[in-house]
Amino acid sequence: MKIRIKSVKSKIIVFFIGLAAFQICVMAGFAKLQLEPSIVSMYSEHLERFADVALTETTQETEKIERYMVNIIGDAQIQDFLRRADEEQSAELPPVLSTELRNRILSYTDYDNIITAIYLVDNYGRIYSNLGKSPMQTFMNRNQELKDRKEESAVWYGGENGNTITVYRNVNNNTTDLTQKIGALCIFIDRKMFQERIDDLMMEEEQHYVLENEERHLKISSDQDETEERDSIVVMRTDGRWGLRTWIEKDIIYRPVKMMMRILLAELFALLLVSIALVVFLSERITRPIRKLTIAMKEIGAGNIDTVVLDEGEDELGLLAATLNRMSKSIKKLMEQIHEDEKQKRYLELKAMQYQINPHFLYNTLDSIAMSARRNQDRQSEEMTHALAEFFRIGLSHGAEYVTVEMEVRYVKAYLEIQNMRFPDLLTWECSIEHGLEEIKILKFIFCSRWRRIVFIMAFVTRESAVT
Repeated sequence: MKIRIKSVKSKIIVFFIGLAAFQICVMAGFAKLQLEPSIVSMYSEHLERFADVALTETTQETEKIERYMVNIIGDAQIQDFLRRADEEQSAELPPVLSTELRNRILSYTDYDNIITAIYLVDNYGRIYSNLGKSPMQTFMNRNQELKDRKEESAVWYGGENGNTITVYRNVNNNTTDLTQKIGALCIFIDRKMFQERIDDLMMEEEQHYVLENEERHLKISSDQDETEERDSIVVMRTDGRWGLRTWIEKDIIYRPVKMMMRILLAELFALLLVSIALVVFLSERITRPIRKLTIAMKEIGAGNIDTVVLDEGEDELGLLAATLNRMSKSIKKLMEQIHEDEKQKRYLELKAMQYQINPHFLYNTLDSIAMSARRNQDRQSEEMTHALAEFFRIGLSHGAEYVTVEMEVRYVKAYLEIQNMRFPDLLTWECSIEHGLEEIKILKFIFCSRWRRIVFIMAFVTRESAVT
């Protein structure tokens, strides 16, 4: 079904709505084709930078803790303490960790506040520390494989309660036999403080990461539930001992774009409403005079010539209204003129009819006189009356300006007969028309005027002779 928009106002409104829709489509296309790829590229660079810096920070922190351990296990007093503990096979008489030795161990850590506890363990599983032994005992019970571990390198584990990170390292005899295990060293680290140093490097709160060591004994993530990587930007880095995977969801990075689009859409919607209001107002200012002109033209077309359009301004519509008013006035004058002409025409027709009626009345009267003269045996009066009637009938000729030669001759004969009765025995005449000339049109009275002069002259001469 084809929709037709007739009014100017509706067309303007539809135009502005279409323009707004076009702008929305252009902005959406620009956001999809330009902004989104740029934002993805920018966030990819941010994630790569974070991964590099975070992995470097983790490596430095790891090396620092392991350096503390190397310094501790290399101390001669600690070596001597663990050798004596290894020589004491009776569990009832273990060596005692003195306060001086505990302070000596802490001094090697520079009293780093990230460290929550330090434990020494001999080959018989006895634990030495100034703190409670329960956390360390729980750790050893859960990781029985550490008793048979031969490597001297440090191993990192996640804490059992989720709040600590445990670093375990074997201690070998560095005096007599470097391959002889004499115990182990464990350092408990505050997991929260360790993770905060990584979190401080994050550029977005909604960013996620997972940090794992090579043995996968330790996993540190930004979320407890480890949000699934769905439709995200993912960056991975590894240095051999640690692996870092970080990501951010595209819905999050597109959030500013979507917010900007919402704001722009709101602004466009507000602008559209204002535009429609202005269009309605302005179109009303434009269409109202047009409607008035349309109504006035219909009125004039229906015959109401007195219709006048009020001139509302000097713009094009005002000029058009003034032109229509002038046109209606001109039409009115023309109609009045036509009316007057028709009236005058009817008057002239009546006058012509009167002129036609008067000769007929004259003819009838003359015929009546002739008939009366015949009844009275007055032949001369009868002939004179017939001649006079013939004279008038031919002379009037219904108003014709040209008559035939035959009619003109008859007119002259009637005139001469009348004059002969006035002046008896004065005139004698004979009229003839050459064959073929009877129907030729000539100017009326052209012959009669000459005969009038002749008769006048003859009558004058005769009268002068009689007087003499």
